[in-house]
Amino acid sequence: MHYKTEFTHGKTTYHLDYGVGDTAAGVGGMTVMDHKYLTSEEIAAIREFYQTLPIDLDSSVLAVRGDFLRLIDDWQALMKENHRLREELEQAQAEMTVWKGWRDKLQARTIELYEREKKLVEALRWYADQHNYSIPHLGCAPGVMSDRGQRAQDTLKELGLDG
Repeated sequence: MHYKTEFTHGKTTYHLDYGVGDTAAGVGGMTVMDHKYLTSEEIAAIREFYQTLPIDLDSSVLAVRGDFLRLIDDWQALMKENHRLREELEQAQAEMTVWKGWRDKLQARTIELYEREKKLVEALRWYADQHNYSIPHLGCAPGVMSDRGQRAQDTLKELGLDG
């Protein structure tokens, strides 16, 4: 926002021309807001201007002066709080990045353990299957007998548990 203030006291005309706040710029059909804050030097210049106004000015001008000085003080307090909150946000974002890293590691480990469990369950189910203990026909040994625990050994070896 751009502000212009002009008033006359006696033979002197006072001019104040300053900008603060949001400016909009069109980009590819979109409006992008760019927030610009007054620098501390600009604030000091505005404060000095209002503080050096003659005391015998019109009461409405003096009221505006007082209001404006209070607004500057409030604005500075809000900017300090804004700065503190931005720092807090940056810290929270950094912590969130760390937690996301841990989450990703835990998800990968969970998937790995799930795959290991599937292989173990597959081997156990084969040994739990009653058909692997029956004799398919005369002269043949049951599947479990001919396997001699090889399926279990292979599964354990694949999982790095042979020992």
